[in-house]
Amino acid sequence: MTQQSLAKLAGMLCGNPRFQAHIGVTNAQDAAAAVRRQCGVASRRELDEKPEAARKFHELRRAFVYSREAVC
Repeated sequence: MTQQSLAKLAGMLCGNPRFQAHIGVTNAQDAAAAVRRQCGVASRRELDEKPEAARKFHELRRAFVYSREAVC
């Protein structure tokens, strides 16, 4: 099984209106900026290069997934 790059995953997640609402923005561009800011990177590509940024992204993603499961 091939592991998907975190940069690509972040791009897809930022395009998800539910994720956008979860982080308090209304469009993909603002979501991408929020992810970069929260993860401390200038580019989503750095999520694949910096372990600390990857850890922060996983925390953000997990919070979103858990929030969706709590609603179901």
